[in-house]
Formats: sequence, C-alpha cells, structure tokens
Amino acid sequence: MATAKDFLIGTDSDFVFRNGDFVLADSDNQHVLDIFISAPGDWKEYPTCGVGIETYESSSGQQQQIESIGRVQLTADGFTIENLRAIDVPGTNQFTIKANVSRNL
Repeated sequence: MATAKDFLIGTDSDFVFRNGDFVLADSDNQHVLDIFISAPGDWKEYPTCGVGIETYESSSGQQQQIESIGRVQLTADGFTIENLRAIDVPGTNQFTIKANVSRNL
C-alpha cells in the first residue's frame, strides 16, 4: 500500500537534514500526530482541522471525546481507521493515542 511522503520532522519538531538537504520519508504517522496536536484554527487552509489534544490534559474521562474527534479528523484527511484508542496515562495528566490507520493513495 502506498503511503504519503513529506519532509521528515524530528523529535525536536524541526526538519531533519541529511547531507545538507531535507529528508523525505513516509509521513502517515507524522500526519496523524500533527492532527492530534493541532487545534482547530491552527491551519489557515483547513480551519476546522485538528483535535487539540493539549486541551484535554488534566481531564480524565475524555477518551471517548478524543477518539470521536480524532476519527472525524483522520477520516477527513483521507485515512481509513481500523482502530483508534485514547488511553489515559495514570499519574501524568496525559493521553497516549493508539492509532491503526491506513491511507489509500
């Protein structure tokens, strides 16, 4: 199955360079992460795109809301969702997102 390619973003949220040039790589995982981190209004061209996961920090019991919004946003971006779960990480006020998604290109 084909995957989208994009400029690779490193763990420091900056572009990855190799031999003085941008690195291109499969970007589906990166796009899923971008959708969950982004909040509606962050993308000028797509003003409704984003889950805004930071707004749910320190909020227990919001897993279904996160999953519901995530499904809508990922589907709008062309992903097919096989499984999507938001897991409340005890003692951290944060969530872990488990997404098994694919894209038909």
